Amino acid sequence: MSLSLGIHLKSMLSANKAVSNLVSDRIYPISAPESTDFPFLVYFDPNVSAFYTKDSTANYGNYDDDTYDVICVSKSYDEAVKLSEAVRDVLENTGYSDSDIDIEESDLVSSSGSLEGDLYVKTLNFSTRTNYKN
Repeated sequence: MSLSLGIHLKSMLSANKAVSNLVSDRIYPISAPESTDFPFLVYFDPNVSAFYTKDSTANYGNYDDDTYDVICVSKSYDEAVKLSEAVRDVLENTGYSDSDIDIEESDLVSSSGSLEGDLYVKTLNFSTRTNYKN
């Protein structure tokens, strides 16, 4: 189910060399530990809109339309931009499938940037469709 989307997002981002070269394993759900080194990523659980059909076949099965955020945090503006571009590249160009879920390629809906203290923060908002197989 797409409620587990964050777990799969972490796997997708961790497996990408451009992302892992920047953040190593510093990819966190909802909040990063206070002592985290920079840069790092935070992802949020999806907002889910569920769709059901009477005919739950492989071609017309149940699916969710989801939106979710990934936040890139760095002490350097240039690094925050590079990280957000790497994240976008992974999520817009890579689907995911396992025995429980199919995640279509995501679309970047919006992005924003801010300076919070001495940290550069880039927030990327994505939408995707997930088809669950249960």
